[in-house]
Amino acid sequence: GVAGRPFDVKRGYSWVHANGLASYAEALVTDAVHALAAACLERSDVDEALRVTTIGLRASPGNEILYRDLITAHDQVGDIRAVRNAMRDLLESLESADPYSDLQPETLALCDRALGRTIDGSAAR
Repeated sequence: GVAGRPFDVKRGYSWVHANGLASYAEALVTDAVHALAAACLERSDVDEALRVTTIGLRASPGNEILYRDLITAHDQVGDIRAVRNAMRDLLESLESADPYSDLQPETLALCDRALGRTIDGSAAR
């Protein structure tokens, strides 16, 4: 199972980071989780999509693709509070105060659509 970021231990794995293997392992986990979450969402299995996405975010905290999966899952069941919480968590994990300068356009568009308004509270177009 995934318990955290790949090779995130205090000692003994500096070679993994120096060679880029830790980033590669994180990308593999992210890709697999995203594919699984997308398949779950296609079947409207929101609970499983939320479960796997939460696991994936342990390995890749702040990953916008996984947060988009999380937001999509919450949006499928109309949980606006959870959408807002996911956006807050994403911004905190990225240490961002300005979503419009720090987030990808796809993430902003998804949140605007899910919330029916823009992140700053004005009505969505």
